Parts: sequence; C-alpha cells; structure tokens
Amino acid sequence: MPGQSYVPGSGSVDAIHSRHRIIRQRFMLSGRTHGVFSCETCFALFLVSGRIKGLPELRSIPIDLTLLFLALSWCVLGWEIVSGRLKPLRFTLPVVLMLLFCEYAAVSLFWSSLDAINIDKLARFLLLTAFSFFAACILGQDQVRRQRLVNALLWMSLAIVFYYLHYRYILGIDTMSQYWIDRDLEGGDNYLEYGAHASIVFMILLPIAVFSSWKQMMFAAVGASMALFALLSVGGRGPLVAAVAAIPLLGIVLLVRRRNFPPAWGRLAGFGALIVVIGMIGLAASGRSTDESLAQFHTLHRFQTELSGENTGSLDLRAEGRAFAFRQWLARPVFGWGIGQFRVEDTVLMYPHNLPLEILMEMGLVGACLFFGIPAAALVQCWTIARQASARWSDIAMVLLFVTSLCWEMTVAGYLADDRIFFAYLGMVIGAPTAVQRAREAR
Repeated sequence: MPGQSYVPGSGSVDAIHSRHRIIRQRFMLSGRTHGVFSCETCFALFLVSGRIKGLPELRSIPIDLTLLFLALSWCVLGWEIVSGRLKPLRFTLPVVLMLLFCEYAAVSLFWSSLDAINIDKLARFLLLTAFSFFAACILGQDQVRRQRLVNALLWMSLAIVFYYLHYRYILGIDTMSQYWIDRDLEGGDNYLEYGAHASIVFMILLPIAVFSSWKQMMFAAVGASMALFALLSVGGRGPLVAAVAAIPLLGIVLLVRRRNFPPAWGRLAGFGALIVVIGMIGLAASGRSTDESLAQFHTLHRFQTELSGENTGSLDLRAEGRAFAFRQWLARPVFGWGIGQFRVEDTVLMYPHNLPLEILMEMGLVGACLFFGIPAAALVQCWTIARQASARWSDIAMVLLFVTSLCWEMTVAGYLADDRIFFAYLGMVIGAPTAVQRAREAR
C-alpha cells in the first residue's frame, strides 16, 4: 500500500526488481573490471614485458617494465590468495620436481666459475622464469582464470603484431634496425619476437574458429590471416613452422575427441578456405604483381637461401654451439659445469639454442632427470585434455601453445634465463589437473 515501507520477504515486486537491477549492474561492472584489470592481465604483461620495453616509445621510461609487472604480479596474486578468491598452490609431483630443480640450479652455481654471468643467469631464472611457472600453476588451477590468461595473451600479441604491421606497411620501415635493438650491441632486432607473437595469435584463433560459432570463425579467419601475413614477412622461420604445425596438431586433437567430429572438421576446412580467400583479396587489393608481393615475404626468402645452401650461417653457428655443449657435457656428465657456464665459455652464441643440451651441459644428468619429468607429466595432461569432450577452446589453445613451444625448445631454442612464456605454458598445463580434482571434490 502507499506509504508502506518494504520489508524483506513481504513480496514488493518493485523493490525486488530494484535490488536485482543493482546486483546485475554491480556484477557487470565487476566482470568488466576483472576482464581488464585482473591478475591474469598483470601476469600476461609481465610475460611480454621483456619484448615491449625495447620499443622506441617505451625506452625513455625510467622504470624497468619487467620488474614493475613482476612486483605487481606478486602483490596481486598474494592479495587474491589471502582474500580467498584464488586457491594456493597445490604441491603435486611436477611442482615438487620444479622446486628441486630450482634448488639444484642454485647449488650448481658453486661449482661454476662464479662469474657475474653465472650469478645473473641464476637470478633471472629464479626471479623471472621459475616465478612464471609457479604463478601460471596457481592461475591454471581455475578454469575461468586459465581462459582469461589465454585471452590476455591473445590481445597483447595482437597489439604487438599490429605494431609491427604499422611500422612495416604504414610508415614504410622495412628493417627495424634504426628503431629497434642494435643487433651487434644487444643481440638482435627481435624479428623473432614479432614472429613469436604472430604465431601465438594464429594458434589461439585456430581453436576459436573450430569450437566457436560461424560468426566468430569469420573474425578469427581475419585475425589469423593478418598473423600469417606477418609470419611470412617478418623473417622468423621457427614461428612460422610452429604456427603451421599447430594445424595437424589440432587435427590430432579432433581425432582424439571424436565428439562433434564432422562439424569440427567442416569448420577447420572453412577456416582454411577463408584464409585463402582473404589472402587472394589482399593480394588483388595491393595492386602489386605476384613477384613484388612475394618479395615482401622475407621468411620464405630465408627458407629458400638456407635450403639452397646460399646462406646457412645462422644454422651453422647454432649447430656448432650444440656440438660444443654436447662435448662439454661428456666431460662432466653427472653434475655439469654449473648454471650459466655456457655463456661464460661462448660469448658469441651465449646459449646452445637447445634446452636439453643447455641443461645437460650446465646441470648434468641430475638436473635433466629433475626437469624433464615436468614436461613429461604435462604431455600426459595434454592428452587428457584432448580426450575431454567438455574441454573449452582455451584449453585446446593451451595445448597447442605448449606442445609446439616444447618442440621448439627441444630442438632449436631454449634459454633458462629468459624462457618465462614457455614456462608459463608449462605451468598452466600442470595446474589443470588440480582444477579438475578440486571440481570433483566440490561435488
């Protein structure tokens, strides 16, 4: 009645609707805030900070972005755990093995040459790389947070690819040497990093196209076409190979899943057809001949020169480094030479570009036995995720990112002091079984 105040439970429809509207508004605001200003976004910024702080626009910042986002990630993760919104790390066997590997790496410093390079590598490994693994494990224990982290990596990688395309095709700067890191003084112009993020974009958009709606598939095809164009033109061979390898890997996942088998294959075929059509339209719209367009694809040119034997200097240098690491490991097979010792003895290559040989040479069979049980357990978990019919597209993207990165690290890449993106993939996969187990316990 008029003038009568609302009492909870009295059945006032207007009051109930008002309360529901306020709750929905708060929920929507909270969701948007969590999507943009979340611990997953902060952690993703930490993962890519080493690749963006060399940008000309960010070089003048007096604060090291890696350390800034590292400290923010610590604070945000700690607050989330203390407030109860995030579960603490569960000590599974792979987590224990990683702890033991970190301890052994610290101990191995004492039988190294104790050069400043050894100390620097140990500090960077423990502070940056190992933290990436444990933080990703914590976030990987929650399905929603895993998806947020994959989303954050997608958007940040898209931003980096757009940055490259802007300088290359809008400003007309074909080489980044005058705007990027000096190759002779600081180790390269980071063309591989552009390619690495283009590969991330392609591999995340691939399962989105297959497991989402047709409308999302069309948007994913546009983004994947842009990433593929960057991969062909940036000059990085490995990221292009990894992105292409993700396609048959996804096919294996579809064979294992078996659920919705024909529609998934149809969407994968439609996705590939859309990329071809978009590429043909882009080629026609550029107004250039086929030869002129192919001349812009530096990655294909590098493949051609290496396969023909015209320019194999990069591959030869890495092969010599791997051979040197293998010989050094045979000299001290059990305990190795100590962390960071390869860079002390080879100041040109600095690391053997092969994670197994790096670990064997510096930490011997003991370090290798401690470490390689972790990716082995992650591969088993990837198989489990692939077989789950209820797995989301973000989990499939996580599997693609980890498996392709693992193959890359085991062959022509790997550096423990700066492998935090790979270790983050590893941590997310390792944390996934804990999420499943806790969900079962909650039932």
